[in-house]
Amino acid sequence: MNARLSKPPLMTQRWMRMMLAFGFSVALGMAPLLGKIKIPGFSSLLEMFPTFPFDFTTQLLAVTGLLMGLTALLVQYFQYERISSVRRRLWFIRLAIVLGFALIVLFALYVFNVEQAGNYNVLIGWNEPICRACAEMARSECLSEITLATKDIDRCFGSFPVRLAALLLAVLYMAAMSLLGALVGLLVLREKR
Repeated sequence: MNARLSKPPLMTQRWMRMMLAFGFSVALGMAPLLGKIKIPGFSSLLEMFPTFPFDFTTQLLAVTGLLMGLTALLVQYFQYERISSVRRRLWFIRLAIVLGFALIVLFALYVFNVEQAGNYNVLIGWNEPICRACAEMARSECLSEITLATKDIDRCFGSFPVRLAALLLAVLYMAAMSLLGALVGLLVLREKR
């Protein structure tokens, strides 16, 4: 039997193209900005994320890519809405302030939750060492005494603070990238008028 699939209806074809465009193409086009593709002389925000005690950058990129697609979809959807230039300017200023605040908080979280161990950034949370092996030691000293395995970092710095710091860093990264996309979208909408 040679069964042949019929061509999907036009609306379904359009839906499939748009799903690919907003779910895949936007993320692919944003890959250098998101930090997946390295560009000489450019450091992405993702490069400051620690890979120890666990690396969650792959998952973070996947979710952020979809959020960027959502932002592009929203810009596309609202392109035909009538928004006054005053209102658009207000939204632009508000989003820019929130983006600036998110970046400052992201940097502060990084400074207080990540330590250098050789060439590696290690996420340890905001706690001082709590294990016997590191009693009375500074955080950086403790890292030189233990392995960078998840179990050792959890034991010496606490599992909850490390994971909470990872969650906060991830949420702020996703927010910063989405806000940047929204600001660019507002600029595109302004130029369209």
